[in-house]
Amino acid sequence: MSASRWRGGTPGRAALAAGGRHRGPAAPAAAAAAVLIAVIITVLAGCSGTLATSRLTRAADPVETASAPAALPVLYSRAEGWHGGQVRPAASYVGQGGSPYLTALKWLSWTATGARANGYLHLQRAGCALPTYQCPYQRFRVQVQLSRVQTHHGVRYYSRMRWTYRKNHVRHVIRWMTDRGYWRN
Repeated sequence: MSASRWRGGTPGRAALAAGGRHRGPAAPAAAAAAVLIAVIITVLAGCSGTLATSRLTRAADPVETASAPAALPVLYSRAEGWHGGQVRPAASYVGQGGSPYLTALKWLSWTATGARANGYLHLQRAGCALPTYQCPYQRFRVQVQLSRVQTHHGVRYYSRMRWTYRKNHVRHVIRWMTDRGYWRN
C-alpha cells in the first residue's frame, strides 16, 4: 500500500507535483492553530486601547458600577449553600435525598423586590416505611413566591420563599428562609 493511500499518511510525490493538497489529520490542527493565533492577536490588539478595553475598564470602575442599575436578585438552590445562584431557574432544590423540590418553573415575574412562578412540587409520600431514597414522590401544582432581598458578598438574593399547593382540596403553605446559604423551614 502506498503512503498516499494509507490513512493519515503523507501524499505521494506525484500528488504533490500535480498540485495536490494534503488533507490528512494535520489540516484541522493547522486551521485550529490559525484561529487561535487570530484570537490572540485580536485580544492583544484589544488591550492596546480599543473599545473592548474601555468597556472592561468602565465595568471595573467602582464609581460607574455604583451608578449602574443593580443586578436582579438570584435564587440559591440545589443544596449548594452560597454557590449556584440563578435568575429564573427552571427547578429548585432545598435539600438532599428525600427533600421536596420544584420543577417546570414558569416565572410570571422576577423583579428587584420579589418573584412569582408556577410549577410542580414533588413531595415524598407521607408515612413511607422504606429508606428515603426508595420512597415514591407525589407531584402537585404549586405557586412559588420569593421575597425579602438581602445581600451576601455583593450578590443580591431572595431570602424568603413560599410554596402554596393543594392536596385533597386543602390548601397548604410551606414557608422557607435562608440560613447561612441553605433553605430551612
